[in-house]
Amino acid sequence: MLQDVRSSTARFGGVTVVLAGDPKQCLPVIPKASPAQIVDTCIMNADFWGEVQVLRLSTNMRLLAAADRMTKTERTKAQGFANWFLGVGDGSANKTEDTIALPSDLLLPAASRNRSGLIKHVYPVPVLVLDNMSTDEKVAYFSNRAILAPKNSEVDQINDMVLDLLPGEAQTFYNADSVKDEDESLFLIEYLQSLNIAGMPLHAAKFKVGCPVLLLRNLDPAAGLCNGTRLLLTRLHARVLKAIILTGDHAGQPVLLPRITLKTGSSAGLPFTLHRTQFPIRLAMAMTINKLQGQSLAQVGVCLETPVFSHGQLYVALSRTTSVDGVKVLLHPTEDGEADNVTENIVFRVVFELMK
Repeated sequence: MLQDVRSSTARFGGVTVVLAGDPKQCLPVIPKASPAQIVDTCIMNADFWGEVQVLRLSTNMRLLAAADRMTKTERTKAQGFANWFLGVGDGSANKTEDTIALPSDLLLPAASRNRSGLIKHVYPVPVLVLDNMSTDEKVAYFSNRAILAPKNSEVDQINDMVLDLLPGEAQTFYNADSVKDEDESLFLIEYLQSLNIAGMPLHAAKFKVGCPVLLLRNLDPAAGLCNGTRLLLTRLHARVLKAIILTGDHAGQPVLLPRITLKTGSSAGLPFTLHRTQFPIRLAMAMTINKLQGQSLAQVGVCLETPVFSHGQLYVALSRTTSVDGVKVLLHPTEDGEADNVTENIVFRVVFELMK
């Protein structure tokens, strides 16, 4: 496009282009792809990569943005934590090829190493106090915290647990499902309603006033309503929900969320295209690691009862926090004699070779 605009055959029309990214983070998601196929899609394999000048940033601004207000001990601790993160990202901190021993500071106290303990770390405010918070206070509270997990099934379970702990009565909103270009009689409506597909709302979606949710589609990018935007619900109605944007340039802005018809893509793995009419949101007290990539939070809980399964997931999960004490990890139960601080850390080291 730049070549057309500038009437030039030079690369990018002769314009200097800045590309930003971190190969230690999650790589492109390709369903059922092998590591080699995933690496092949990375930008380092583009035909213009040999013309790219790589500039490396050296300061972790999440942890060290307030370094001038830290004591010497706090700066040393934060810098050590930041350096360890780099080892998580490139695999140099691993204990074996695909496992890593986490520092004890990252683990929950022994007496609370369960989902309830993780929830209490991330959402410590009691129900009665939360119930008496103003909307602005709830926005500030929920915008800076989340629980992360590798898989949607765990995210759904944790969200249900946290929703039960929030004040107020839950309302359930049901969808309408249909199948495009197929004989609908071939598929029972109960089967369609049972489908829980990543990136799609649930058939029976439960919400409460004051709960955070995640937007699943681009509704109005200019107004801040993009796929991945987090919001706080303030009113629940049958045909429209009222909410406040929690993050980004439009944080604090009140918005309306209508029901829309969402369609499954090829990545859903279905032999048909499902049309689901529902509010395009899911609960966001817990989210998948991939969904939170690029965001910063003050309080993070990482549920690794099921270990990470792809490159960059552990690095992303642990590096979302803005403070050394802001992240705690729940690992899978251990058997007698097994180390209680070891988990998987998948790293495709060939990615870093391509960066050179």
